Amino acid sequence: MRFFVFKTPKPKSFTYIPRYYDPDKLALEQKKAAMGLDSTLTHNEQIRLQMSRRWRRSSSVQEGTPMSKVITYAIYASFILG
Repeated sequence: MRFFVFKTPKPKSFTYIPRYYDPDKLALEQKKAAMGLDSTLTHNEQIRLQMSRRWRRSSSVQEGTPMSKVITYAIYASFILG
């Protein structure tokens, strides 16, 4: 048996807890929150979800229909060539 004057260092231990990202579970939680059902989303996540829905809706309105883009390009072309 060995005797040491000083304590030998112990190996370092890590307290790493792995976190897993499940996109299906996240989508389900967002759908529940959108319908107003009981969900585990925090208040900040619910606000973020509402903001992203509003931005998506407003950006789709601003884009317009493809036919209106064709008409605008035709008007521009008539002015340039005109």
